Order: sequence, then C-alpha cells, then structure tokens
Amino acid sequence: MNRPLGRVLGWLDEYLEYWLQFALYMYFALIIVVEVARRYFFGGATTWGEETALYAFVWMSYIAMARGVKKRSHLSVDLIRVKMNRSQLFSTFMLGDVCFIILATTVIIYSFPMLEMNLRYGQEMLGAELPMVLATASIPVAWALVLGRIIQRMLTTIAAFKRGDPITLSAEVSE
Repeated sequence: MNRPLGRVLGWLDEYLEYWLQFALYMYFALIIVVEVARRYFFGGATTWGEETALYAFVWMSYIAMARGVKKRSHLSVDLIRVKMNRSQLFSTFMLGDVCFIILATTVIIYSFPMLEMNLRYGQEMLGAELPMVLATASIPVAWALVLGRIIQRMLTTIAAFKRGDPITLSAEVSE
C-alpha cells in the first residue's frame, strides 16, 4: 500500500468515529441552543431544527456504538471473564464476536426494506423537507461500521492469541 493512502486509512481507523461523533454532537448542540434562544426571544422556532437535531443524535448514538465495539468498551459483564484463563477468555471473545456478527448482519439485512420503502414513497421528515432516508440510513450504515469493527477486533484478537500475547478485557484495535 502506498504511504499517503496508508496514512489516510490509519487516520480513519483511529479517528473516524470520534470525529463523526464530535461533528454530530456539535450540530445538535448548536441547533438546540439556537432553537431555545429563538423560542425565548422570538416566541417561535423552526420546524426543522428539533427534528434534525434528534436525527443527528440518533446517528451519533449509533456511531458511538461502533466506537465502543472497536474499543471493546460496550456493555458487558466481566465478572466471570476476570477469573478465566487465556484460552477461555479467547473462546468467550470469539463466541461473543460471532454472535455480534450475526446480530449486525441481521440488523443490516432487515433494515433495507425500510430504506427501500422510504425511497420508493419519497417519505420526508415531518418538520424538515429532507428525505427520511437520511435518518433511517443510520441503521445499516452504523451497523455496517460495527460489523467492520467487530471483524477487525476479532482478527486482532486472533493474531494476539497466536502470538501468545495476553488477552485483555478491553482491547484497542489499533495496538
């Protein structure tokens, strides 16, 4: 791989979710502040502000899920795992990752009919004259990102196990 492309891909691997979350958070925080000020000072607000802020929050939440999966900091119970030996821990991680892959694939597959319906009927957001597909696309896009991070994390865990490195409960993919 050439060096500039490698640097870009490395940067995306490290910071994609962070900067997407940051941009979406800044957007919905700014919109909420503006809308509150408009209501307070002018007695009214836009119809699109609240709705687009809501969908930005939904996008941000789904992207945060991918970031949590990447860092293995998603919701989990580690009470039993801390007592496991290296092989048992590896096996539970692989089982968890396979289950996560099945879940992500299922969500992606079953989200496409909703997207197709949004596109076919030209549905728009209620308060904003924007295609509803911009909101509903968050599901397959974010779960595809999660699926990619799970596979990446799984490959990293397998490589660490083969090298004889310790298997830790929280793992950075980019180690």
